[in-house]
Amino acid sequence: MDEKMVEVANMLGTVLADTFMLYLKTHQFHWNVEGPLFPMLHDLFGDQYTALWETVDRIAERIRALNYPAPMGFNVFAQMTTLPDVPAAPSALGMVSALLADHMQCAQACANGFRLATEAGDDTTANMLLELVEAHQKDAWMLRSTAKV
Repeated sequence: MDEKMVEVANMLGTVLADTFMLYLKTHQFHWNVEGPLFPMLHDLFGDQYTALWETVDRIAERIRALNYPAPMGFNVFAQMTTLPDVPAAPSALGMVSALLADHMQCAQACANGFRLATEAGDDTTANMLLELVEAHQKDAWMLRSTAKV
């Protein structure tokens, strides 16, 4: 078994868990946002959680393409994620701040994963992670700009 590819698969498992947590948090905020920013944030969160759901599937399928099992179960994801849970709905701008921090953390994790995949000679995973960095940075920009209301 290639030690570097085990590291890549494990890193992808963490990226998957973080992406799933961010998806779940974004969807829950979509349901619970209130106040004058409701229409705009409801739509923004809807767009973002839809894209995150597709990303979850893409990451899991990449893990399987590498011939490793994709992590399963809420408890497993809860143990693997590096993102904080939110037990209650914050204010609308609190939601924006929380998601901004999570997207920035995910972008950094994907950038670190890109380097690991590159070192392992896994260009396909490296390219996917670079695309995810760009997506997280764009979502962070949208949230950062929204927070300036």
